[in-house]
Amino acid sequence: TCPCPSSFEALSSQSAAISFQWSMSPSVNGFSFNNLPLGNNSALFAFVPSDVALLTRASVYSISVKAFSGGYSGVAVMQVYVNEPPTPGVCSCCINSTCPCPSSIKSLQDKLLVSCSDYTDEDLPLLYNFGLKNKDGQMWFEPTLIPYKTYLLATGSQTIQISVSDSLGATSAIQTLTFTGDSSGSDSLLNSTALTIREYA
Repeated sequence: TCPCPSSFEALSSQSAAISFQWSMSPSVNGFSFNNLPLGNNSALFAFVPSDVALLTRASVYSISVKAFSGGYSGVAVMQVYVNEPPTPGVCSCCINSTCPCPSSIKSLQDKLLVSCSDYTDEDLPLLYNFGLKNKDGQMWFEPTLIPYKTYLLATGSQTIQISVSDSLGATSAIQTLTFTGDSSGSDSLLNSTALTIREYA
């Protein structure tokens, strides 16, 4: 199942007569037993990251279990690769072939074409996440394979947000483009509901 869900998946080894001892290497900075909600001696193993104990991206971890029963023992090892997000690219804006966009725009008149390039990742295809944040809140559109989107923005400060995800769900840091829309006689067109925006495919 790819990508892994946000909640942990437990590795399982079942036998009532067997005792277990789990370990993970390399060591995780900031690790504590709070990161092991099931402990390291049960038939199940779970590691839950925290703000101070995070797995390192693009790293391989070995999870091993030693099993003991009646004087005998055995070891099993599983390797887990931590995915990394797409490498950073560039996002820019044009208005009617004028690039880059000025910081001040005519609300509900200027069409902003926001496009992204140079993001790379081995886990294709890439999905582009476009969103908007202003005084009324924040919203995201459906992820798309198309690396650009056209907007008409309302008055006031408007911040367009962009991130890129690979096919396994790893997501890049958010890039932002901030504009100030002036009314320019367009107040009669404005919708007073939250997040006034018109989107074009």
